[in-house]
Amino acid sequence: MLGPKINGSEYTTQELQVAATCAERILDALAGEQIARVAMNLLRQRIAQVQVMSAQHKRLLHDEVLAADSSGAVESRSAAQCFGS
Repeated sequence: MLGPKINGSEYTTQELQVAATCAERILDALAGEQIARVAMNLLRQRIAQVQVMSAQHKRLLHDEVLAADSSGAVESRSAAQCFGS
């Protein structure tokens, strides 16, 4: 809504059209900003999820390598004991 003109006259059709166009552009800009904010929040959430998954995969790989390494060491010791080395 427009307030009264300073000089007290009525708004022309052209002035009302310009005001309506400006209002539409402002609303479009606000909607775009809101969409960008939602997209950034989703991106931050996804980055956090990927970081957690990466840490879990690293931990799993680390645990599997340690398990394989320790079982290999046990097998080596067992073989050495069997062959008298």
